[in-house]
Amino acid sequence: TAHWERTTRCFTQKNGDIYIIEFERPAQELLIPDMPTLLKGTKITLLGVRGNLDWQQRSNGDIVIDLSGVDHKEMNQLEHAWVFKASTK
Repeated sequence: TAHWERTTRCFTQKNGDIYIIEFERPAQELLIPDMPTLLKGTKITLLGVRGNLDWQQRSNGDIVIDLSGVDHKEMNQLEHAWVFKASTK
């Protein structure tokens, strides 16, 4: 028998930035477990939406991104994937 699981999150890096690609629409808070330690001053953005997002990293490495300030209409415009960028630049 074949077993298939749908991928719900992917990661990639480019020029020192980390990109987190979500394939399920995030709620008002996005939990990303087991992330590498982000440097102080790292900015997290949602591509296609203006502004930086508030975030915190827990002692276990989990990152929590606050999406409560993102306009519902902007979130709905991103239909199939939500791409977050973590950058120290």
